Amino acid sequence: MNLRNKSNTKYELFIYFVLFSIFIRDFKIYIPLFVLNILYVIYLIFKKEIHINLKKWNITLALFIIWTVINTIIASFIFKHPVYYSNVIKLLLNMSFLLSTYFVVDGTNMKFHKKTLVRFLEFIILINFIQIIYIYFDGKLFNDFFSGALTESSDAAYTISSYHNIIGAENKNIWATKFALIYMIYLYICAFDNFNINLIEKISFIILGIVTVVLLLSRTAQVAIIIPIVFLAFYSMRNLNYKYRIGIYAVSGILFLGALFVFFDKFFHLEFNMTDGGFTRLYIWKEFIISVFDTHFIVGNGIGYSAYFIQDILGRFESNLHNVFLNIFFELGIIGIVLYITFIIQFFKDFITRKNILKNLFMIIFPMLAIVCLQYLGYDNDLVVTLTLLIIINMIMKKDEQRI
Repeated sequence: MNLRNKSNTKYELFIYFVLFSIFIRDFKIYIPLFVLNILYVIYLIFKKEIHINLKKWNITLALFIIWTVINTIIASFIFKHPVYYSNVIKLLLNMSFLLSTYFVVDGTNMKFHKKTLVRFLEFIILINFIQIIYIYFDGKLFNDFFSGALTESSDAAYTISSYHNIIGAENKNIWATKFALIYMIYLYICAFDNFNINLIEKISFIILGIVTVVLLLSRTAQVAIIIPIVFLAFYSMRNLNYKYRIGIYAVSGILFLGALFVFFDKFFHLEFNMTDGGFTRLYIWKEFIISVFDTHFIVGNGIGYSAYFIQDILGRFESNLHNVFLNIFFELGIIGIVLYITFIIQFFKDFITRKNILKNLFMIIFPMLAIVCLQYLGYDNDLVVTLTLLIIINMIMKKDEQRI
């Protein structure tokens, strides 16, 4: 069960490169890297170098994976529904990667170093910041941004997606939420003294992250990061004198509300037509609620059926319902959504302690809910990467507690 120190270091660097690979737009290199990681873990299991201590969420996730295979067979051969086999493979691969990485982290003497984790997260923030700044300079978009031309409508905001980027994603909303999830993890570790991040360094990267999310013009990502940033700001003042703290809270609250008003006025223009992403989501959800119980809602309609349904009611292509829970319910049925929600609850119960419950709620759970309730399939690579980082952080924190 003892992995050599050299192997430890190599695997740590390998896993961070794998996690970074989801930001490489043009080459899906994360796919072979995910496969390589899974094969490596299988090899370690056969070599008996991993002690598998199954958690409840491991079992539920395994059942969710098995149910996906059963659902795909039923939808394809019995219901004759169109199935997106690429998404089926995506689910199986991403969820298997999450399980396999957990087995290495939990079942070996593998060590992840705090400093390496911090540098990895800061690298992600910096490289995404450089990429979006380059797009704005290359496209001469700053004038349009400050004049409001880029933010006057959803279609105008998509101007960013017309410029080629190496880092990020083809769609600016996917890029923004992908970045927001990793940025949220950085904000989370900033709330712990264990990671010894220099104050100037911390503030600098927090500002870079805010600028990146604002320039990406995704309302979902912007709403998601407001929650942990506000919590972190107030949490950082906890050790101040009570009188000073109350005064700062009051002034900060007034300034925050003022800034929030300006922010929403500039960036959040909900238009009641199909050109607005927010209104389109509401319309799709309404039609889903009306129609879902006329379908095979118990066992599900098959992965990818949401796109077929939306094309039927809207006459245009949308890959999913833009809500993880509705999407999984529609495609994998009651059985699938029960397994998925149970997995998520058990996962966070395994990592949340009473001592850190507020940090986890406001810096991880609420922001993630804001994102998955407006976007995503539920088994996307960036969601899996976020959960993987939480596994690594939890391991680091446990090691720190054992030293005390």
